[in-house]
Amino acid sequence: MEFVESFYKVISSEAEKIIKSCRTKVAVRRRETRYISTIRTKTAMARSSAKPKGKLKSLIRKHKAGHAIRVVQGKDGLNSELREAVRKKDAEKTRRILSRGADANLKDAELLHSSVVKGQSEITEELLMGGAEVDARNCADRTPLHNACWKGHFGIARNLVDFGADVNATDNYFTTPIMEAAKFGHMSIVNFLMLEHADIDISDKWGATALMKAAYKGHIDIVECLIANGADIHKKDLGGEDAFLIACRLGNTEIIEMLFANGADKNSKNKDKTTGLMLASSAGHFETVKLLLRSRINIDAVSECGWTAMDYAEIGGHFGVMELLMKFGGRKGVAF
Repeated sequence: MEFVESFYKVISSEAEKIIKSCRTKVAVRRRETRYISTIRTKTAMARSSAKPKGKLKSLIRKHKAGHAIRVVQGKDGLNSELREAVRKKDAEKTRRILSRGADANLKDAELLHSSVVKGQSEITEELLMGGAEVDARNCADRTPLHNACWKGHFGIARNLVDFGADVNATDNYFTTPIMEAAKFGHMSIVNFLMLEHADIDISDKWGATALMKAAYKGHIDIVECLIANGADIHKKDLGGEDAFLIACRLGNTEIIEMLFANGADKNSKNKDKTTGLMLASSAGHFETVKLLLRSRINIDAVSECGWTAMDYAEIGGHFGVMELLMKFGGRKGVAF
């Protein structure tokens, strides 16, 4: 009996120890859980409110810089693709690249200028649709319309005007698109620009008009067209020459006759008081001299240096012209 009681006591004491140990472990676990929860809450609050410091801040800065570089590189890549598509005259690819955000105005719209010069009408239209500036200036202050008129690309010129190009834009030398078309003999463009209200009497840096440029190049049809549309035939450049004097110097009898028919001054003089007859005689234009003499031009007119038409013919060694002048009563000036 005593043995049983002592055994029971031993078991009871061990059981109490085990129960107490379990209670202690549960309490510790609860405290650990509460501590971890508190730490997590404080960390989350710190992350949401505090600014990044030290290495974290440096990492964030590097990440942002890398992203910006990737964006720039992506843009440059698109622009390179655009250049390549334009070079290969691939209008469809050009359209797709522009729709992805490529810049149609790279380096003062160099792509638009080059496509206009090369006569690439489809590429030009895609660039304009993609946001290229229609009056973008190149290094000479020329617009795409200047280049279209220079090269004679009528369709492109019309397209540029449809997109709002300035028909009276001037470059570094105050040259207008219609001057370029008149100078290089592009009749269809001249007509088109006049219908679009281009000013035909604007003067360039040297005072020359579209009419003078057409007369200088001998484009009879353009001279006729400009005169018919009211071009000023009496306007003179900085040297005092009008379209009539230019035609005399170059010996273009058809243009001279046309100008006479529209009231040109047959005795017009430049700044040196040189007449059309003197210019024609100096260059040896026999038929031109004959035409002028038959129009009863002043054969005895004297230039600023005291020379007559006879003197100019003699200096140039044009003896046939001298004989013709003598038949009409021509004589040498006092300077000789």
